[in-house]
Amino acid sequence: MLRLAILIWLASVTFCAAQDAPDLLTPHDHHEWARFAPGSWKKLRHTTQVYKDGVAGATNVSTQTIRLKEVGDNYVVLETTSQSEVGGQVFDKPTLSFRSGLSGEPDRYTATVTPGEQEALSVNGVTYPCQLRKVVITGPSEEISGSILYCPQTAPWVLRRRFEAKAIGGDVVTKTIATDPIALEMPFPVLAESKTVAFFRTRIIIPEKTSTTSVEIHCADVPGFVVSSSSTTVDSSGKTINRTTTNLISYEATPAEQTSATAIRRRGLFSRRNR
Repeated sequence: MLRLAILIWLASVTFCAAQDAPDLLTPHDHHEWARFAPGSWKKLRHTTQVYKDGVAGATNVSTQTIRLKEVGDNYVVLETTSQSEVGGQVFDKPTLSFRSGLSGEPDRYTATVTPGEQEALSVNGVTYPCQLRKVVITGPSEEISGSILYCPQTAPWVLRRRFEAKAIGGDVVTKTIATDPIALEMPFPVLAESKTVAFFRTRIIIPEKTSTTSVEIHCADVPGFVVSSSSTTVDSSGKTINRTTTNLISYEATPAEQTSATAIRRRGLFSRRNR
């Protein structure tokens, strides 16, 4: 009996430690790509209006297909194929493959995630219970630090982001990123289906250079989540540089298997499935 009691106590300690010290910003089944099986993909159309001295100029149109090639314990591998449309002609661009960490870190960067306090986020009069999760992403020459508000009950689960980048050992902020929810759990047509989506506003600032403001629509049923966005970039004087719209053309999504021992381990003991 004593041996059994000790084992139960150790299991409970391990469970609490896993809850208090997640190694990823979100579990696999709440990640924009890792919640899907390899082979899942989406196709987007990007339309960019370029401005010069505040005057609208050329319009560039391209399509991009993003395919999930591999899902690991702490990374995904994506493959992109693109085509640009110029003067009625279509030009293929080289196929690219890249690996990304599940905490938002680029390849060859490392991420350290630290859980914070519980926070309540209010959106349009509705309160969403969240956990603050802090992350430090370190690369060869820069460090990105910030936090998210993670809500395990409400898709797309990461409801707010705050990040800033600095050179290693430096004090000057080279970029800031802030994402805030506009509306959550909203019905919206995604291609031919009515889906539940969330609206976000993101602002990316490169001090003394550019500022980009985007409004995005996220759907947790679509790989990569983003199904539509509209953004405007201005220079340091406030003049418009470009406007870009992105729209989903098609997609194929196969849910990842979440019942195997590997999937459970990947989700982590700290996670809870959305209901």
